[in-house]
Amino acid sequence: MSRIAIDIVVLPPEKVMDQIIKINQSEAIKGNAKGELNKNDFLPHISLAMGIVDESKFVQVTEIVTSITKSISPVKLELIDYYFVVGEDGIKSYAIKVGGQLHYLHKQLMSSLKNYFTHDATKEDMYNQETEPNYVNTYKKNDSFKNYVPHITIRCKEINTVLIKQEFIADRIAICHIGKSTTCRKILFETKLKNKKR
Repeated sequence: MSRIAIDIVVLPPEKVMDQIIKINQSEAIKGNAKGELNKNDFLPHISLAMGIVDESKFVQVTEIVTSITKSISPVKLELIDYYFVVGEDGIKSYAIKVGGQLHYLHKQLMSSLKNYFTHDATKEDMYNQETEPNYVNTYKKNDSFKNYVPHITIRCKEINTVLIKQEFIADRIAICHIGKSTTCRKILFETKLKNKKR
């Protein structure tokens, strides 16, 4: 049975995506980028839930995601500041911390999909079989529920570009195939937060 590594994400509006991509490109010129970001196959995103699903159950997963998003309003978010984590290779990886009410949506998705998710990925489950799936496999234990920190990874090992802090409304929710360094390589399904009131 075929399996796939997925990341359920918030896709920021165009103006925010443009800013994140410009930061990445600016740092790439200085030799600080670890990889590119763009609007096609390295999408800036905020992860909400991550795991491995059997492709035979993918439609059921999309139905659950659609049901949840229909009951939740578009969310007001804010770019707060840069922060970094140090990987096993000793190299920094920078992201932008995102403020706003995403914990409820994160918990709803992780709880509702617990019977569909596993966290035992292999390279074969990843986009183009291109990377080791370590982060996917540790997501539930290390980065969900009380450990959940909404952020946008900018794929840089150093940052010298000034962050323009901004608030924005987000309503795009996508299921993406995960690639190298938990990049969103391909949108497999997309819906929107639709409820006017929560």
